[in-house]
Amino acid sequence: KRHRNLLVIGVAVMYRKKQEVLDIVHRKSLSYPIVLGNDDTSKQFGQIPGMPTSFLYSPSGKLVGRHAGSLKAGEVVQAMRHAHGSAFTTGS
Repeated sequence: KRHRNLLVIGVAVMYRKKQEVLDIVHRKSLSYPIVLGNDDTSKQFGQIPGMPTSFLYSPSGKLVGRHAGSLKAGEVVQAMRHAHGSAFTTGS
């Protein structure tokens, strides 16, 4: 909410029922949209080493980094600052 120039979209790909995803969104009070995907959706992102995995794109649509594992807000801000140097490719 503090960073108006940041767009976060969650993509759920490992679930059995839509209601499972909706329950998590409600329980965690997620403030960003969630897209329901499938295995074909995840294949478009290439190899995903685990869940969650975050991808950082520039405003022009270029992939500038990825992060496997949980990601805190401060880490996203730091990644945004360093996106031009592609310093976002850390794992957990």
